[in-house]
Amino acid sequence: MMKINKKELLSLSTKEKLKVLDRLVNKDFNSYVIIANIFEEANIDEGGLNSIVLERELNRSIKRKYYFNNKKEKNDNSNISYN
Repeated sequence: MMKINKKELLSLSTKEKLKVLDRLVNKDFNSYVIIANIFEEANIDEGGLNSIVLERELNRSIKRKYYFNNKKEKNDNSNISYN
């Protein structure tokens, strides 16, 4: 079970919050949903994030992950030698 310190999360800068979310998309999507929900439910002046920002960053993270996975797959396929 993951313990979450909401005050510490909400005290992070916006850039740091987005970095945390980006890492979670790649590692553990369930944790991403929990943390994003905390950011969305909190008021913006308390350290929360706008739902539009969360949606935009989720889309970017998923596209980035897809791009890097495809790039890695292409590199792996091009390194295969045929005898």
